[in-house]
Amino acid sequence: IVDTGSSLMAIPCTGCNKCGKHMNKYFEQSASSTYTDGCKAIPKCASCSGGHCTYKTHFVEGSSIGGYVVKDQVATLMAGSNTPQFTAEGIFGCQMSETGLFKSQMADGIMGLGYGKYDTLFDRLGAEHKVKNTLSFCVHRSGGYIQFGADAPTAPGTISTPLIPHSKYYVMRIKGMKVGNSDLGLDQKIYNSGHGAIIDSGTSLSYFPRQAYQRMRTVFGKETESMNLGRAERIDGADCWKVHKVPGGLASFPT
Repeated sequence: IVDTGSSLMAIPCTGCNKCGKHMNKYFEQSASSTYTDGCKAIPKCASCSGGHCTYKTHFVEGSSIGGYVVKDQVATLMAGSNTPQFTAEGIFGCQMSETGLFKSQMADGIMGLGYGKYDTLFDRLGAEHKVKNTLSFCVHRSGGYIQFGADAPTAPGTISTPLIPHSKYYVMRIKGMKVGNSDLGLDQKIYNSGHGAIIDSGTSLSYFPRQAYQRMRTVFGKETESMNLGRAERIDGADCWKVHKVPGGLASFPT
């Protein structure tokens, strides 16, 4: 999973008895002549136990991963081939435990691209002058691609917003929200409390402070009074409506 909301790359390794069945075999540490483990081998090791540099990461939706922080050569492949495009020394997590979605999902692990204790693969490629310091995605349900070092888009119609400097995340400021024709009428400070709005490619939901969510729910109800929406159950703490009961389906809902 390409994740701008975390900073550590991590994959299941041989010896993990608490990892799920994923797309590929577990990484075999003993098969690599360049694999390095141990507290002293990892710069800025934050936690040491049993001779290993350890980590434990918890995610917002409830899952977690944990294991050893290790070092090895990491290669990115050319699109559509098995030919290495770039190779760099990478620090990553050797997973020895997975819970929740991390255990049940098909994806092998996660590639964190945020700012953290350890350099990301993107950091290393930039430090070694193999790519420019730009990052972009093309995302689609059928796949897509990630691009390191691409020029910023200049096509007509391209819309951009500045990111706010932050020690851990890619952050943007929200100026306001509307449901249909109705503005929520909240101060910007409410939307941007805490870290601000984190750009998180590893999450499919948008999360807002409680006050903003409650106001949005109220305004949504007023905007849809004439639609006689069938209320569905609460899912993961969110209010849901039965789209199939609305003439025109989702297209009838306010923007």
